[in-house]
Amino acid sequence: MTIKRATPIPFTLIASATVMLVIATSCTSSPETKPAPPPGVPVAVTSLAMHTLPIEEQERLLGPGSPASARTRVLVAPDDPMLGAVYAPLTLVEFSDLSVTPARLAAPTIRALRADYGDRLRVVFKPIVDPSSAISLTAGLGAIAATEQGLFWPYYDCMTGLDHDPTPEDIAGCAALTGADLDRFSAAMQDEGAYAQLDAANAYARRVGVQGTPTFFLNGYRIDGAYPLESFQSGLAAEARTVESLRERHRISNGEVYALVMRGARAATQVTTDGDAGECAP
Repeated sequence: MTIKRATPIPFTLIASATVMLVIATSCTSSPETKPAPPPGVPVAVTSLAMHTLPIEEQERLLGPGSPASARTRVLVAPDDPMLGAVYAPLTLVEFSDLSVTPARLAAPTIRALRADYGDRLRVVFKPIVDPSSAISLTAGLGAIAATEQGLFWPYYDCMTGLDHDPTPEDIAGCAALTGADLDRFSAAMQDEGAYAQLDAANAYARRVGVQGTPTFFLNGYRIDGAYPLESFQSGLAAEARTVESLRERHRISNGEVYALVMRGARAATQVTTDGDAGECAP
């Protein structure tokens, strides 16, 4: 579904805009130390380097995948906002629409998991929008604009810290609170490239089977919705044990884990969905 330019709600970014926040937690990236891959391992197919390549190139390097796998191949693009070490053995990818309540409900869980797992967990965000909703599109464009300035996670904290569904004024206030250059932010939201990025993000979400927001993938295992912290903790603990077993069996480093599990996962072309594949949000 192509995103139309006329859909978003116009607003003026005002530095003095105020936002009511419930959560004032700051989310900052961990330093990304990048150890060298083990001898004999092609750099291009390790987790250390994969995310620097376009998704199409990653798909080519990983091969056809396995249609029978319970994991879905969900790849990290070079411009995806990311928290945690790039070599983390656990990768949690969130597809979410920041304009809806479930995204706000999931945010404290993600913060708690990051605090618990540190550099063992990499969190990646992929925006999705409902093209029929003006506020959804406006929030998505704000995410693109914040990412351009390296301020996505402060924007995420602000948007998910609201105690109500966001208004255009809230989005403006979040832009101001991140410390963004507001002229650049506003220009980025109006740029054709931002619309193209959201088109591509929605298309990729459909390819990997996303049908609602938020949808998470833990090393390729899909988790639909904002589950309680305990459910995520249980899943992460089980996957951590699986990863350790894979590392020992294949004699690989943490930096090679995601490439390994993605190589054996179902490729996007092998994923089937039920319902309307054109809807990325409720």
